[in-house]
Amino acid sequence: LESSGFQVSTSSSDSAGETVVWRRFMDQVSDITYRADGKRLDENLHNDFGEFRHYIAEKYAYNMANRFAGKETTDWPSCVFPTTLSDTQRQELSREKLLSKLMMSVQAFTYSACCEANEARRLTRKVNVRTPQNKYAGIPSASDDNDIAAICSKFGIGNIVCHGKLIIMPRPSATEDDGCQPFNGRLGRLRYFGLAVMAAAGAVAADLVQLTLALPLKPPTTVTTSQPYRAPIVYPLLYGHVLT
Repeated sequence: LESSGFQVSTSSSDSAGETVVWRRFMDQVSDITYRADGKRLDENLHNDFGEFRHYIAEKYAYNMANRFAGKETTDWPSCVFPTTLSDTQRQELSREKLLSKLMMSVQAFTYSACCEANEARRLTRKVNVRTPQNKYAGIPSASDDNDIAAICSKFGIGNIVCHGKLIIMPRPSATEDDGCQPFNGRLGRLRYFGLAVMAAAGAVAADLVQLTLALPLKPPTTVTTSQPYRAPIVYPLLYGHVLT
């Protein structure tokens, strides 16, 4: 930003407060989705915890092994490592968990946007088939136009074309939000979520790229000490995940 001529002044206290709020928000997203999957899948959730929950899968697997061995169960990440972790190791593992929750938030944003778009298309198709005589005659009624306009206003979209299949987002208006893209309706509010995700992901972009892309790695030339079995932090998105 400085090289582009922009001057941005931020307070360290404000930045710390925003970080705390964002962390709590990601915690809520992870907790809500986990409880929802638990109600939907019941005990089957233990067979596959899904994406972005490697720390939950490891805690469950290692504590199950501890129970069978007659040992006490411990919290993650202590259950994975038999020795006491250093502060550096704990920070690295905390970063793993943070990145997982960030990716879960990205997934929640993606699903939410898809759901809102599908709902807008569903309501539009419902209006189009309500009066088939006008539809086949190619004469839209005034009430239908008003209903379509209400749907666009409710979801914050510009128009729905191609027989209710393609959503057109609105263009910036010089009289609204000082010419910036308006954030209106249900899809418009999700744009705030999207901007927050972009801002949070920018700070850890290198880590996210390494986790989500199957980058070629040079195999180790020396034999390392035995390490505990770990669950993948993030399965490679380009190998089949919905976010591809």
